[in-house]
Amino acid sequence: MKTSWAEAVFSILKFQLRKASLSEDDAFTFLKGDNCADSVTYFSFSEALRKVKLIGVPYGLCFQQLQDLWNQADVDGKGVIDFEEFK
Repeated sequence: MKTSWAEAVFSILKFQLRKASLSEDDAFTFLKGDNCADSVTYFSFSEALRKVKLIGVPYGLCFQQLQDLWNQADVDGKGVIDFEEFK
């Protein structure tokens, strides 16, 4: 079974959110942070990954890897992740 590094990181993120007993709605709210809109921005996405210790020194994911994750998560390329993309 071949899994990309991005799929592995998303699996770790999902595990961390489940470990925190967050429902799907609560997990989306966590990812969007203080954003008033009903979407996740790049900034809130990166902050959420930092909070669960997936980026930043010494955790290993560099800026380019974060950008690659974002590009995969932002399926429609609009610059935000809506709830449908999140699911």
